[in-house]
Amino acid sequence: MDLKELGTVDPKQHWYYTSKSAAVVNAVRKFCPSVNAILDVGAGSGFFAEQLKVATSATSVICFDPHYSDMQVGQRNSICFQRDVSVNDIQRAEVILMIDVLEHVANDSEFLTNFVKDAAGETVFVISVPAFMGLWGTHDEFLGHYRRYRRPELLKLIDSAGLEVEQSRYIFRVILPAVWIYRRIMNRSTSSDLKTPSRATNAILRMFCTIDNVLPSFGLGGVSVFVVAKVPKRSG
Repeated sequence: MDLKELGTVDPKQHWYYTSKSAAVVNAVRKFCPSVNAILDVGAGSGFFAEQLKVATSATSVICFDPHYSDMQVGQRNSICFQRDVSVNDIQRAEVILMIDVLEHVANDSEFLTNFVKDAAGETVFVISVPAFMGLWGTHDEFLGHYRRYRRPELLKLIDSAGLEVEQSRYIFRVILPAVWIYRRIMNRSTSSDLKTPSRATNAILRMFCTIDNVLPSFGLGGVSVFVVAKVPKRSG
């Protein structure tokens, strides 16, 4: 959860965060079922790392975000929140999360490549980014985004960084038309789009996104691109 959105919604209840965290947890369980060490890059509130810690056997969880205040840095709930990340932190991680991070970075290729080159062989990267510049809106401007991605663009970036793709798909597919209408026609907000919906609306959207998570991957678009990739085995 982006630090700019702290206090706007409860991620443990909001349909968007519960659905995305389910996708993250399912991916890690599939591609790194015995994970012990997790590094969440650009972690913000640390919500996704917290959900992974509960759902897996991980004993070492680091949330890295250069924008943490002095009060936000430290150890909470057996998770280390820090403004800096060392090469050792990266090398120890078996799973590295970059959930809605690359769109915040001017040179996304260099940023991702620097983490990949320091990561150990077979480290799993779980990456999500917002999809389609056609969905660009004040939400992106408020959060400081540089871009939104098509799936081929993200795959090309991941390949150039030296990762091998294990899974790639769009998520939040079933709500894409509604989001497009809202962004292009209805939205006049100058802040984040994420608000606390009514209980009924939250339940309906949560149901739709739960169905979306279990549907087979197909070529239609979605609101986010979601990729799981691995560092190749290192020689020697």
